[in-house]
Amino acid sequence: MRNLKTILPMLAFVLAIGMSFAFVNEDETIAEGYYGPAGNRTKITVNCDEGNHDCRIQFVDQSGDPIGLPLLVYPDQSSMTPLPSLSEDPFEIEQ
Repeated sequence: MRNLKTILPMLAFVLAIGMSFAFVNEDETIAEGYYGPAGNRTKITVNCDEGNHDCRIQFVDQSGDPIGLPLLVYPDQSSMTPLPSLSEDPFEIEQ
């Protein structure tokens, strides 16, 4: 009985740590993409991977005001087909 009182809390602790890695947030899909003109694109990590809309980004300043126009995000340097997105609104990136 004395060993059980020692082992049981340790077992609960180990199981709690294991369960914290068992759950994955499926709401976020992180993808690597490129924006800019073909052949001279810049790599970016975005929340696009599936959907019916084109993946777009919008650079904003610290107050949230847009800087320039929204830009399409492409899967590679030379592709002309943008990544798909679930949102029709561009993802805001603060500069």
